[in-house]
Amino acid sequence: MVVSAIVLLGMVGMNFQDYMLKTPVTEGYAKCFSESGDGKMYKYDVVIVVANSGRVDLRLEKLYVAAGKDLVELTVESEYTVIRGVTVQDATGVAVVDFQIILLGFTRDTELWAGQRGLIWINMVSDKQLYMKGEQYSVTAYLTTIGFEAFAVREARFKVGEVERCEHERIKVP
Repeated sequence: MVVSAIVLLGMVGMNFQDYMLKTPVTEGYAKCFSESGDGKMYKYDVVIVVANSGRVDLRLEKLYVAAGKDLVELTVESEYTVIRGVTVQDATGVAVVDFQIILLGFTRDTELWAGQRGLIWINMVSDKQLYMKGEQYSVTAYLTTIGFEAFAVREARFKVGEVERCEHERIKVP
């Protein structure tokens, strides 16, 4: 099987070492989650940590955020991205959500160089409650390699109430 893989890579013009160098290795996990609501507006913070322990530089392109029962695709354009008026289908109806995405530790806006670790801080404001305690949710960071066609997707799963509460003093909003 290994010989077949090496022969296949040779047919497409790559040797095994090139393949290993071009395949990014990332690690990710949900660092914290917090929520607050007064019945009219709900605010959520989710922070995930992404570590690029591979040998290639990565660029964060998109985030897929589980908001309630729906999966929302968000395009990240810079270290500070605001997306307003996203409709999310939930079991109780439709919610309207504003997203604020802040990247820390990324270089050149959305790049995570080899050996770097970065934070993705997602602030959400919704007109309905999105998350339920004890339920499992996820944030998926879609990272593309810079200069190569390969890509990496890092998913951070978390259960509400089982990760630490986010401290608002840790981050300054631009």
